[in-house]
Amino acid sequence: MLVAIVMAGVIIATLCVMDVIETMGTVIATDHILDHKIHHDETCDKIRKTLEADAIATSAGALMGITTVSTFIESTAMAVEGGRTGFSGAVTSALFILAIFIAPFASVIPSAATATTLIITGVFMMAVVKEINFKDVEEALPAFFTMAFIPLTYSLITGIALGLVTHTAIAVFSGRWKQVKVGTYIITLLFVVQLIIFN
Repeated sequence: MLVAIVMAGVIIATLCVMDVIETMGTVIATDHILDHKIHHDETCDKIRKTLEADAIATSAGALMGITTVSTFIESTAMAVEGGRTGFSGAVTSALFILAIFIAPFASVIPSAATATTLIITGVFMMAVVKEINFKDVEEALPAFFTMAFIPLTYSLITGIALGLVTHTAIAVFSGRWKQVKVGTYIITLLFVVQLIIFN
């Protein structure tokens, strides 16, 4: 009984961390795409509001019995196409509601028809790669694993998980383990559990 409770707690904590990291990754990526030069406090406030909205949507979705509601990196497509305000999100939500009634017809549209928007989004996302210091292995290798495994696994969270695990492992084996914060070790451990259980 105790083992089952502990395992359930680990799984719930892992899912929570996965959702938070995926949402934060999407927010930061979108912010880079929009090239916002905003104050740190404003960035924190923006992330807080986004996490609140994501938490409410995830909880409501679970109560309705639907698949997990999460913030997807595909959300940056709207920003790339010019959507800059909350009104853009409201219009997109309204269109999704209308799309429920035409979903059977939408299934005949080939994925190639919508792939171009995601490709352009990926191009804009690559603009931040120039900020990575590729001369520093401790920074370059985790970044490489993150960028490589997001498309290979079709999962933003898996790519981030592998990147963070790599970063922590390099820090430990290079003798810089004291520079890594306790929170990073905890999240890394949860990611290891997530990679073992869900992959």
